[in-house]
Amino acid sequence: MHTLNPRGIPELWTGDLPAGTFALEVIDDHGMIGKLSPGVTITAELVEPRSVGGARVVAAQVPVTRHDADEGTALVLTWPGVALDRAGVWAVRVRLDGIRMPDASFPVQEETGWLSLSEARTMGWPDAPLNDATLYQLLEASKSQCIEYAPPLKTDALIPDAWRQAQIMQARSTWASAQADQSDQLGPDGLVIRIHSMSTDVQKLLRPPTPRMVIR
Repeated sequence: MHTLNPRGIPELWTGDLPAGTFALEVIDDHGMIGKLSPGVTITAELVEPRSVGGARVVAAQVPVTRHDADEGTALVLTWPGVALDRAGVWAVRVRLDGIRMPDASFPVQEETGWLSLSEARTMGWPDAPLNDATLYQLLEASKSQCIEYAPPLKTDALIPDAWRQAQIMQARSTWASAQADQSDQLGPDGLVIRIHSMSTDVQKLLRPPTPRMVIR
């Protein structure tokens, strides 16, 4: 079955109201650029992030502008004029001749003081996952681990730079571990992450050791 890879979707934040068009590139079973059959019937809908119960709500129907871009190798769609009001992994759900394709996922970020996608890629992780949804969920998982291990932070206090460094170090470690163990399934939708234990270096960034006084 073909998959659809988002193309031309900018880095998005809660409250954004994207306009214009974007594309979904057709990828075949071998990971190469595929091609849709002429005359195929296409429908698409915008799906919100998963709720606590696991259900996903359809936010709007997405108009399909054309599907002959690059000789049928991409779908071109129009943003439906819906505000992206929730942080998390959204999706465009496409059906070809009534058959549902794997969701084309993209993240919507929230300003929390922790690392954004672009910050992660420029802060010592140039070879971060190319898929934005995968990178987003890696950063979210490592952020949760850091918050759990770090001492409580005062309300409205800025996230310390050391904690942000710990976040990216933990995300890189988790990604490297998953790459080494191909039994893990890493993907933009339903991402399964095997929690990787924190190294001593990451722990020290979150809870610096207290200097001990030496009495001579």
